[in-house]
Amino acid sequence: AADGDYYYTRRMSELGPRTSDFETNNFSFLLGSKGYLTDSIEYDTSWSIARQTVESTTAGSPTYQSMWNYLTAGTNGNSLLDVISAEDAALLDFQGGKKGQSTLSSFNAGISGDAFELPAGTVAYAVGVEYGKEWFYDKSDSFTSNGGVIGKGGSSAQGEREQYAGYAEVAVPVIENLTVTLAGRYDYYDDLSDVGGQFSPQVAVEYRPIDNLLLRGLYAETFRAPDMQRLFGEPTAAYSTVIDTPTCEAAGGTGPACEKIDSLPITIGANPELEAETGKNYNLGMVWDYNDLNLTLDYWIVEIDNLVNSPSAQYILDHSDAFADKIFRDASGKLIQVNTQAINMSS
Repeated sequence: AADGDYYYTRRMSELGPRTSDFETNNFSFLLGSKGYLTDSIEYDTSWSIARQTVESTTAGSPTYQSMWNYLTAGTNGNSLLDVISAEDAALLDFQGGKKGQSTLSSFNAGISGDAFELPAGTVAYAVGVEYGKEWFYDKSDSFTSNGGVIGKGGSSAQGEREQYAGYAEVAVPVIENLTVTLAGRYDYYDDLSDVGGQFSPQVAVEYRPIDNLLLRGLYAETFRAPDMQRLFGEPTAAYSTVIDTPTCEAAGGTGPACEKIDSLPITIGANPELEAETGKNYNLGMVWDYNDLNLTLDYWIVEIDNLVNSPSAQYILDHSDAFADKIFRDASGKLIQVNTQAINMSS
């Protein structure tokens, strides 16, 4: 304070606690049909639609404009070192609102049955197609969206996409008591992102050396598109309490550099550059039945790449070498902001 400038922070306790009230409404409808096209071909088809609407109201925070009006009111203005009256607190308290809606409509149709006979048994199959469309919007009130509420951030987002998929599966009895199942699925997403599509194969083996013992194995690849709320939308300003880990470590792990930083500006929200998660699953297992005893033993290996996650500001600072592009400092090296928007992490 050598130049005579001072600052202080103050919680607007006279406005009461910061509150959020939510009202959620859900609607779903399913129409389907299944039966037999012929004696050996079974069909199953359905159409469904589901919608969720969420409305919220918030209170307990002032706007920049109402605070300015309060501080400059009258001849000499008001001081934040004084208690705010109930009347002024009511004028300062901003009642915000947010409304969001998410809708998913999907259709699927498939057939299954027995294809032909082999010496070891009957070859069974299943094939089908799927189509889905989803859309959503998420809107904050204009004051919050424009950054006009102190201590709060808000944004509006909307998006839609279509999904197409086809799948096929065949179970082949190779020898007596040994069945190999081959399956494949192709998913494609049509939207403004780069998710695109991918083919995911699967191979499963089941062997029953004796009637009450089943041995099984599985290899499968997986594909998952990011949630739309993490793909579409504007970045939102928020605040977090953190310790500047790199600066603290550079200072030897003690002293003022290791003190908590209150209300550090951070950025949260969607990231249109997200890629799909992909993975591989391996499984070995057995099932043993003996009278009324049933024993199951399974060993799994699950590998997932491009994990979609929103790491916290503290996690990013604790792993600054990996997230250097998410940390922002001024010319003097002071921490001024951390970007915590959704990203594809490792595996």
